[in-house]
Amino acid sequence: MSQAMTTGTGSVPMRLFIGLVAGGLSVLTFHAGAYYLLHLQGVLPAPYPMNPTLPLGVPMIVSLTFWGSLYGLLFAWAWPRLPGPKLLWGFGLGLVAILVGTLVVGPLKGRPIAIPAFRSLELNGTWGVGVAVWMTVLERLRRR
Repeated sequence: MSQAMTTGTGSVPMRLFIGLVAGGLSVLTFHAGAYYLLHLQGVLPAPYPMNPTLPLGVPMIVSLTFWGSLYGLLFAWAWPRLPGPKLLWGFGLGLVAILVGTLVVGPLKGRPIAIPAFRSLELNGTWGVGVAVWMTVLERLRRR
C-alpha cells in the first residue's frame, strides 16, 4: 500500500470506515442513553424517535444515525491530527454538530437562528464523546 494511504493507525479507508461506524453507534448508544436520561426527567419523549423528518420523511432516529455516521467519518479523517485527549475532541465534535444544526440546518428548514438549549449540549456532547470512545474501541479491535 502506498505511503499516502496509510497512517500510524492503519489504512485511511479503514479508519474512515471505522469513523463512520463509530458515529452511527454513538447515536444508538451514547446519544440515545443521554436522550433516555432526559426522558426519565420528563424533558424529552422516549428515545429512538420514529417521527418523520423533513424533507424525506425518514424516522428521526434513522436521520440522526445517518448524520452521526457522516460526522464520525469526518472525525476519523481528523483523528491522527488531533493532539491531546481524544474525548475532549469528541466533545468538540458535539459542539460543531450543534453549531451546524443551529446556523446551517435550522435556517435551511425555515427555523430562526436561536441559542441552542442546554439539552442540545448534553445530547450532542455525549454523542461526540461516544464517537471518540467507539473510535478507540473499534481501532483496538481491528488491531487484534
